[in-house]
Amino acid sequence: MIDTYAIPTYRGFQLRISENFRDLSYCCNAYKYPYYIDTLDDHGKLHRNLHEAESVEFTVDRNEIYESGGTETEIICRRFNAEVDYYLKHKQADAIPVSNITNTRRFVCTHCGTDMVTDKLGYTPTCCNCGALMLLED
Repeated sequence: MIDTYAIPTYRGFQLRISENFRDLSYCCNAYKYPYYIDTLDDHGKLHRNLHEAESVEFTVDRNEIYESGGTETEIICRRFNAEVDYYLKHKQADAIPVSNITNTRRFVCTHCGTDMVTDKLGYTPTCCNCGALMLLED
């Protein structure tokens, strides 16, 4: 039997376990409840950002527990931590890389006011409306 009090939360995720007696495995669900983060903008206005609930499901079968030689609680805790880390790593990998944001430059035409954003280094565009050389905006 698993000691459910020994299983801590990890990175905001809580572990839910249900035992499947048919194939002698544990169906696990790492769950993070939705939460709000309050931030103030430059003008002092409060913004509430809702972070949706997140869930990671995984199964630990009896063979994994028998082969590793640890207790059921240790094995499930180890898998719980690894699954949450894997989920968060790939969640961050899907986000926009910070390097792309810092490499973008904005150009403005001094004649007609047309603007353009590019990430090409060493490239100075010409205006598509009037053909003038565009200047880098500071």
